[in-house]
Amino acid sequence: MTEKAKSKWKRGCMLWVLGLAVAVPALTVGSYYACTTPEERAEMQAEMEAERAAAEEAERQAAIDARAEELRKRRAGFHCLSAWNGTHPAFVHAVRARLNDPDSFEHDATRVAPVNDAGKHRIEMTFRARNAFGGVVRSTATGTYRQADCDAVEVLLIQ
Repeated sequence: MTEKAKSKWKRGCMLWVLGLAVAVPALTVGSYYACTTPEERAEMQAEMEAERAAAEEAERQAAIDARAEELRKRRAGFHCLSAWNGTHPAFVHAVRARLNDPDSFEHDATRVAPVNDAGKHRIEMTFRARNAFGGVVRSTATGTYRQADCDAVEVLLIQ
C-alpha cells in the first residue's frame, strides 16, 4: 500500500469514527425520546423542576442560616475579637497603657458577655505581665465596649 493510499485510508477511518461518535449519542437520545410518551416526558420535566426548586430553596435556607449565625456572633460580641488570637485589640492597647512594663504583656484569655440593653459588652481578660518588683504576675482586667464601634473601650478594673 502506498503512502497516499495509507493516508486516504486513515482519513476515512477517522471520519468514520468521528461520525460514529456524533451519531451514537444522537441516536441514543432520539431513540429514548421516541420510546417515551408525552406524559412520561412531562413527568420527567416536572421532577427536574422540583429538584431545581428544592436546590434553590436549600441555597436560600443556607444563606438565611449564615446570616443568623453572623447575627448571633455579633450579639455575643465575637465580631470585635481578633480571629487570630481571640483578643480585643483596643482593650489590649488600653490595658497595656496602664502597666508598669507594657512590653512584658502576655495574653491568656478573653471572655465577652452578650450585649446589654445599653448596647455594650462586658469584657474580661486575663494576662501576665511584670509588676513593679520585676516578677511576672497573672492579672485580670475588666471593662466594657460598645457593640456598634468596637473601639470605644473603657477599662474598669485591673486586679
